[in-house]
Amino acid sequence: MSKGNPMNINNNILKISFSLAVLLGSQVSFAGGTEAGTVVENTATLSYSVGGAAQSDIVSDVADFTVDNKVDLNVTGDSATNILVGPSSARSTTGNKLSYTLTNEGNLAQDFEIGVTHLTTDEFDAGTAPATATPQAAEVCQYTITPTTVPATALTGPHNLADAPIVSLGIDETALIEVICSMPNRPDVDDGHTSTIDVLATAVDAAGDIMVETAAADTEDAIDVVLADDDAATTTDTSDRNAMHSAIQTFEIDAPMLSVLKTSAVISDPLNLTVNPKRIPGAIIEYTITIQNTSDSEATGVTASDLLTAVVDGEVAFVASSIAVVGATGTVNTYASDTVTVTGITVPAGTIAAPGEVKVTFQVEIL
Repeated sequence: MSKGNPMNINNNILKISFSLAVLLGSQVSFAGGTEAGTVVENTATLSYSVGGAAQSDIVSDVADFTVDNKVDLNVTGDSATNILVGPSSARSTTGNKLSYTLTNEGNLAQDFEIGVTHLTTDEFDAGTAPATATPQAAEVCQYTITPTTVPATALTGPHNLADAPIVSLGIDETALIEVICSMPNRPDVDDGHTSTIDVLATAVDAAGDIMVETAAADTEDAIDVVLADDDAATTTDTSDRNAMHSAIQTFEIDAPMLSVLKTSAVISDPLNLTVNPKRIPGAIIEYTITIQNTSDSEATGVTASDLLTAVVDGEVAFVASSIAVVGATGTVNTYASDTVTVTGITVPAGTIAAPGEVKVTFQVEIL
């Protein structure tokens, strides 16, 4: 039996090629990656020929898997610096407000529970009661949550700090969280004192329970859960991959630190005139009211008044047109009902070493 020509055997060697087809559904590009639940399908195709003649392709069974759920979120404070507020100021949507942004950075629509708390290490709690109801009664802190989808609709609110509302966000969607508080009027709340607010978002499931990572081995055809959030390094979020993220922002009291000092000097007397004058009847005495500000914010709308009880008692008489202001302009100076009044004073900002200063002077004559 002939063994055949080795060359003929070589000519009958199969020529084999492979092709791979990946079949994906229509996908939208997300920052968080392919949407969880997407089924990725692929097949292998074997193409070959025998003796130069193409043969029918051989196609493998479909191999598919389901994209898992990467739970990721981020909370940021919208201001890199403290929000300056006045003491005894009202809760306001334009003034005493802290703004935060929550972003769903995962690859599936997700529910988030919101918690807003005071930081326990700050110097006072905004929204708490003042020593008195005037000039500003306490208004507790409140907050609103507004998803930034179109049209944006705020959740029913405003919410109090004890509430724990849930907001639903699609992939890459955000929500604006705005916290507003009144500032107390108390002796222990002074210029530079701070009140810090922590906003914590927690990823929760449909039952409102915190999302938990799938502990078992990968399930090819099911949606497993993987936690991917970072550690915010705040009081309420101290580790990564815990389905939480938070941010803190701070109110800072910005208040003028005013002091007032009244002194007197003899200007002249009827005998010595202006040379070493003494405080005898007929002498002219000049009073100086010194207003100082040692804070980094100017004080506006200040009024200085002085009831001259010595005039009332008939001991001195006010010298007409003697009121003068040094260090401020645009003031209104009056003398009526035995009282010197200067309104519209602006005291410039300063420091303890170099305070901002305004002086009000006026004169009386000893009777």
